[in-house]
Amino acid sequence: MPADLTALALQRKLDATDDPEKVKAYKKRLAARPQPAPDDLTALKKDDLLDLAADRGVEVPSSATKADLIEALEES
Repeated sequence: MPADLTALALQRKLDATDDPEKVKAYKKRLAARPQPAPDDLTALKKDDLLDLAADRGVEVPSSATKADLIEALEES
């Protein structure tokens, strides 16, 4: 698992878009994020956890809470 999960999620969003405004926003968010401790899923925002779950192929219901997402990711 990468040490900086937030950076990974933001980088994937950045790589997936051609919209200059989104690129600028993602780069700004990426630069502004504090560096979480390795494997610190609680440091991630819910959107980042959803992206990480999708990247790992972890299926979660749309009603999943942040705690549900963390639990599912830790079990994967």
